[in-house]
Amino acid sequence: MEQLNRVRAHVWRILLTSAKRVSFAWFVLPVGVVLTAFLVVLNQMPPDYSQWWDAHKRVLESLALILTGGAFGIALLRVAMTKGSTFSFWLSGLALIVWFREIHWEWMSAGVYVGLFVWAVIGCWKYTSIEKALLNRRTITLLALIFFSYAVAVTFDQQWWTDAKYMDKVGKLAGEVLEDLGHLFLVLLVGMSSWEKKGSIPVECV
Repeated sequence: MEQLNRVRAHVWRILLTSAKRVSFAWFVLPVGVVLTAFLVVLNQMPPDYSQWWDAHKRVLESLALILTGGAFGIALLRVAMTKGSTFSFWLSGLALIVWFREIHWEWMSAGVYVGLFVWAVIGCWKYTSIEKALLNRRTITLLALIFFSYAVAVTFDQQWWTDAKYMDKVGKLAGEVLEDLGHLFLVLLVGMSSWEKKGSIPVECV
């Protein structure tokens, strides 16, 4: 029980410390995507919505593969250039999980949650090694935006809002666009976070 309490306290400390570093003003972007989707559906919804949506869905899904594949490619590059720093390996794990999710293998529907859980556990375990890079305000804000965008997208994918007028159609568009926005944040995260080499002195959080 004492060990469990230590783990719980450690996790809470990580979450609270991270939350204090997040610039929440940037969360207007995902919210803006949902509002824009609503306006697009209201103003441009064609008589045959299904055909219109099928065409746009293919474009958004292709973009998702490009963004997540690109994020994983950049992540591998940073692993090589940082000489295998713990933080770079940790980011590459997230990029790989998201990329696998977008390939849409059947087993990945549940596997992605298992993967994210393992990824989070590793982050807590190796926290002292990644703390300085992680708590950079830009880095932690991008990470928070990624998971916020994905979480809201899941609510549309699971049709939580279908009882509201037009929300079944808005949800399809908003869900896919929010996922792609999350993927874009992932590209920015792996590209703009600390590239310090393994063994170097960490930079101060700014």
